[in-house]
Amino acid sequence: MVAEGVTKGVTTPTKYLGTLLALLYENKREKGLDTILPSDKGALHSIFYDLGKSNDEIFRIFEFDERKAYPYSKVLDEAFTNIQSHNAISRLNPPMTKFIVQQEIISYKNRFDVQRIDSVGKIAAELASKV
Repeated sequence: MVAEGVTKGVTTPTKYLGTLLALLYENKREKGLDTILPSDKGALHSIFYDLGKSNDEIFRIFEFDERKAYPYSKVLDEAFTNIQSHNAISRLNPPMTKFIVQQEIISYKNRFDVQRIDSVGKIAAELASKV
């Protein structure tokens, strides 16, 4: 069974996020660093919302609701859940306040549209400066 968002040629929010995290993982790995993101939804969603201010594609894919206490995206939340269920990210234990991106995340990048990989790579580089 293929993970949701990993079908070649089709871009789903999970596939897009997985590819973005895979490029972030490679960026951090080249520097000898672990790829760690906050698991707190307010902090995590705010990071992606801020990314969307300079990258329209983020807003189109993840559709943020600004009426909440923080910019919330149900689509982003579901994409993180899907990726976590396939062991491509996990929570650091204890206290489970951060996600660590695992090597398995590369499977998302390997199935992503190669013509769009550069644009996602630029967003990943921007994300690297925020986490």
